[in-house]
Amino acid sequence: MQERYLGDAHDFLKYALIRFFSDYTGLAFGLNWYLTRPGNVDANFNNDGEKRHHMNDQTWQRIDADLIEMLQPFQESQNRTLARFMDAGILPDNVRYHCDELTAGNRTAWIINSADALRGSQILFLDPDNGLEVQSMTRRTAPKYARYEDVAWYLDKGHSVICIQFARQVSPAKRAAEVSEKLRTRTRRGNLLPVLRGRSVPNILLFTMAQDEHKEKLIDAIHDFAAKSDKIEVM
Repeated sequence: MQERYLGDAHDFLKYALIRFFSDYTGLAFGLNWYLTRPGNVDANFNNDGEKRHHMNDQTWQRIDADLIEMLQPFQESQNRTLARFMDAGILPDNVRYHCDELTAGNRTAWIINSADALRGSQILFLDPDNGLEVQSMTRRTAPKYARYEDVAWYLDKGHSVICIQFARQVSPAKRAAEVSEKLRTRTRRGNLLPVLRGRSVPNILLFTMAQDEHKEKLIDAIHDFAAKSDKIEVM
């Protein structure tokens, strides 16, 4: 996650899900921003974070019109700070945040520190730049990814876990199948629930690993959230 992305189309879908799921299930959320700095993880500056077509699109309004209004200030790049976001009351009051910067050398300490920041959260939303780890990542780019062992660690702590995955230059169905299989075999914990697909550019996939006591509520929330718009589907 990078601050320059705040309020873009992908952010909108993530925050709409947290708002909907929190209200629907009554469960407490923790938002674990895998915060990175562009100069540390990206080789060249790019224009990522400027996909903001959702702000004036009625199809997206049907997902969460109030959220679109609250994200309006973040269309100005100078306003894109986590401090401003957290102060804006965009997410429910019971959402806890972990927003320490993740670097190539501090992941172990960062994960341990996140446990304190997110204590009391029943569901954790993991928000890395790109999604779950890939074979091609390097030491420099590793902070852009969540590791499967991160997911397993949070599951062991008793949390249910939702994690994003971008589907770039690949069929979303193929990427969903690949990541689902890795979640099953590499975590061996929790219940893997139906995958949500957000039809943005690129598509984002949302994977949920649920504790037994959260499973039924989360399955219902997944299907009802997808029913809000043809921009969202259950895979």
